[in-house]
Amino acid sequence: MTWSTVDASRRSAARTAAGRNASYPPAIRPPLSKPLLLPAVISAHSSASIHHDKALAGGVHYSRERNVMQRPPTYTGVGSRNTLPKNLSVMRQIAQALAARGYRLRTGDAEGADAAFTAGALSKLKPEKLKDLLHAYVAHDATKSLRSFERKPAADMIDTLIKVARKYHPNPSALTDRSGIRGSTLGLQARNALQLGGDRLDDLSDFTVLALKPPHKRRFAGDIGGTGQAYRIARAKGVPVFDLDAPEATLLEELAKYKGPDTKTVERMLEFILRNR
Repeated sequence: MTWSTVDASRRSAARTAAGRNASYPPAIRPPLSKPLLLPAVISAHSSASIHHDKALAGGVHYSRERNVMQRPPTYTGVGSRNTLPKNLSVMRQIAQALAARGYRLRTGDAEGADAAFTAGALSKLKPEKLKDLLHAYVAHDATKSLRSFERKPAADMIDTLIKVARKYHPNPSALTDRSGIRGSTLGLQARNALQLGGDRLDDLSDFTVLALKPPHKRRFAGDIGGTGQAYRIARAKGVPVFDLDAPEATLLEELAKYKGPDTKTVERMLEFILRNR
């Protein structure tokens, strides 16, 4: 996949939109032949070590304490089973490009967006790389046969994951333990935390790519499905969220929050998202 650069008119529009928001860094490098660069953001995040720790329900913690050289750049790719075809194509191509650059994908096992991200990564990863660079999480109570890159929560994490699910879901009483082949609604919402925090909830993803429902179709922030749950957790933990349908100014704000490695690739990904609308 070739990362596209944004034409001058789109760059100008993005800078104007961002300038209306006081929270966005005022200085953006003038448009050149390269993607957008935010010098203030890069310098602020140049340290190799990042620490971020916030309490969850019942004394549970998400931790962000790791050295960027000790694991691959990692992102979360999720979305609805009913994601629009145009977004599925973008998700697949993003996953292809990031897999080719050695990024780890965390996703789920659902049809639609999860499958698109997974297919993109699989098209670029060699079999020996799957264990490290493709983590597709399934519910602890799922009865399906697992593929080589699919992961169930560790037994000693299940209670913690259920607490997290109930804390962040807008209607926790609706979560049941009636199991299906992919697991119960409680189990599925519980596994969504792993998509953001990894096997032990101790390593937050560097960023998230998803596609939310349009605002006029949402009942709650991000809505009640798995995508909405991932969105709410990412928001609470400060993980940048690149919603494929978000306004340009919003995407630029998320880029300004990015604290992970390889800033240039993330900027090029954002350019690709904007270019393919």
